Amino acid sequence: MLEFVLVAALCIFLLFGIIEMGFLFSNSITVTSAAHQGARAAALGQSASAVTSSIKTTASTLRKYTDSTYLQVATEYRGPDATTWTAWTPGAPPPDGIQDQVRVTVTYRYDYITGALLGGLGGCLGGSRSNSSSCTLTGRAVMRYGG
Repeated sequence: MLEFVLVAALCIFLLFGIIEMGFLFSNSITVTSAAHQGARAAALGQSASAVTSSIKTTASTLRKYTDSTYLQVATEYRGPDATTWTAWTPGAPPPDGIQDQVRVTVTYRYDYITGALLGGLGGCLGGSRSNSSSCTLTGRAVMRYGG
């Protein structure tokens, strides 16, 4: 009987770990897709609200996607000769008048469903860990400006 309890506990622990990592992987893909859609909207010259709306529509499957403490967006541009990225508001012309590429970064704080119980053991799929019960996922997309 003791052997069954130990093996069953281990199997349940493993099952919940697999489920948790599946949710984490799904959310990571969604964040990357949201960044891609935001970059597409920004590259077409759409306004900041249209870019944000495009990102939130794509990220609508995420829990708490409307909460700005969970989902954050940054947009940047780079001219053809520049090596650094500069913060930029979509829809506005860049300060130097020339723009070659836009980059959209979407950051999402994923709270582990199992909390610190399994969250502290798993990875972050390329994200950064802020504590044992959450993980920060980042999606980034770069597109040539065509607006």
